[in-house]
Amino acid sequence: MTKDFSLQKNNKIVLKTKGILNFIEMDKITHITCEGSLTTVYTINNSDFVISKILKHFERELLNFAFLRANNNTIVNMMHVKEIQSSPKRSMLLTNNIEVKISRRKLYLFNEFLEKQEVF
Repeated sequence: MTKDFSLQKNNKIVLKTKGILNFIEMDKITHITCEGSLTTVYTINNSDFVISKILKHFERELLNFAFLRANNNTIVNMMHVKEIQSSPKRSMLLTNNIEVKISRRKLYLFNEFLEKQEVF
């Protein structure tokens, strides 16, 4: 997995909603959630796109662009993580002030990611 957020700048994903193709810039996506067979992609300008694709599809497609699976039904764009609390809550705060829980099983992914980043 790459830690270079600049890769997101020139890449878009295509989301098909109600017969319309939406081209969304990766750096504008804050997080992606899934409930049942419906997946919702959230962006920084508070728009969301609901599509019928499983979350695992997005996980594979976006892994190399610093998107990490936080729990069973959420993928986050690490570019938009403002704060991570590893204990006792195991959660993160995104730039749009959405709080996302980090599962105990996925916490190691965030630790690995942060170990490779420069921390001041």
